[in-house]
Amino acid sequence: YSGPGVTGNSFDPAAAGVGSHTITYTFTNAQGCSGTATSTITVDALPTVSLSAIPNACENGALVSLSGTPASGTFSGAGVSGASFDPSLVAGAGTYNVNYTYTDPATGCSNTATQTVVVEAAPAAPTIVQNGCDLVAQSGATNPTYTWLDDQGNVLGTGATFTTPCVGLNIYFLQVEDGSTGCTATSSRFAASYVSLEEELTDETIEVFPNPNRGSFSV
Repeated sequence: YSGPGVTGNSFDPAAAGVGSHTITYTFTNAQGCSGTATSTITVDALPTVSLSAIPNACENGALVSLSGTPASGTFSGAGVSGASFDPSLVAGAGTYNVNYTYTDPATGCSNTATQTVVVEAAPAAPTIVQNGCDLVAQSGATNPTYTWLDDQGNVLGTGATFTTPCVGLNIYFLQVEDGSTGCTATSSRFAASYVSLEEELTDETIEVFPNPNRGSFSV
């Protein structure tokens, strides 16, 4: 065999390149007479495939939409679900490859583009410490930003300290955002209860304690 891209009895389309190539087969018999046969092989170009850059994701974050061209290709890789990257499907923080493969229906040739996505670790859930009428945020996040929420998810305030109405029973949640990654975490449910009595009683022989109180009184 001879011709562009031919090695031994194999044809390498990558070595031959895109286009039409004439391949020759030569045979010589015992009498030294030779004959040849030729055939044309057409090498089609691979489709041009691209995959848009994927922003960093948080390990406890939402799905990230994927986009590739030409349309109608297929996404694959760790954490890929349909046309989205789901950080909950990978093994925690790290860097992962996402692939986009497209097959040209006219030629049957396929090509793949690859991008990496960085999954950032979520900060540990913050905790709340009550100090009188104030709730104080505690978190190990870097440059934390705090948001205080009620039990309906409504934003009540920001900052490391939140001053409550100091009356009745109220439910609070604390959300923290890590300044280095932008990832967030939310505290467990915190119940702030305030019950108090006047310090002076009409009959000084009666004592009710502790006062103020968050639980049971002793008489």
